[in-house]
Amino acid sequence: MVTTVLAYILAFVTIPIVALVVGIPMNLIGGRFLHRSNNLLFYWVYGIVTNWIMAGLVFLAASSVFHLFDRHFGWLPITLLVIGFITNDLSRINQYKNTRASGIEKCNMIGDILGIASGILVIFDIVSVGMMGLIIAGPIALFVYMCIISTTKSFPFWDRVTEIPDDAYTWFMNEPEWIIVEHSHDLHSHQQTRGMCGPFKLFVPCIGRVVTLYCEHDAIEESQARFIREHNKANAAN
Repeated sequence: MVTTVLAYILAFVTIPIVALVVGIPMNLIGGRFLHRSNNLLFYWVYGIVTNWIMAGLVFLAASSVFHLFDRHFGWLPITLLVIGFITNDLSRINQYKNTRASGIEKCNMIGDILGIASGILVIFDIVSVGMMGLIIAGPIALFVYMCIISTTKSFPFWDRVTEIPDDAYTWFMNEPEWIIVEHSHDLHSHQQTRGMCGPFKLFVPCIGRVVTLYCEHDAIEESQARFIREHNKANAAN
């Protein structure tokens, strides 16, 4: 009995450990591309893929703990884990209901469900680890492709912005889809940016400091294209 209780405790302790060990590198690597992305679909795929991998690894780690104590990882611990994941996902979806982040949180939940299903299939030897790796490789390949496409499409815009940062700053101030966070301690502005593309950093010589920029997902592509068109016309006129 004591061994079983200890197995449950350690199995659930592995959840935040796996989340930190796996999640931090994934967010650091993915975030470098994510923050330069101008496509809402990219955020959705990112949420599905990362949560899929994370949830699957949590199930495998918990199962390994049970096997370490020579205990069967049955439906009771699986049910408890599922309840934990789904409760957290539903809570976040409700928290960000009717906001820009709503779609992202729903995709995170889809990723968790896929990860849970993948973990169960592997644990019960319905699908091998190698086969599951091949299945997950497809979405990962799509994610990498979208990283390359999204960042490549953004480069001309940001190259132009850094050439004329003062003019760009003035332009951003007059565009309603963009939010400028002037100071890092401006919590109100940071709260408004939840679910938006960003953060983008820009040094503005006329004010002598770096500002942080965010843009609405569904407007950023058109906004970037409009900026380039307007400044190309201005250059042609001069």
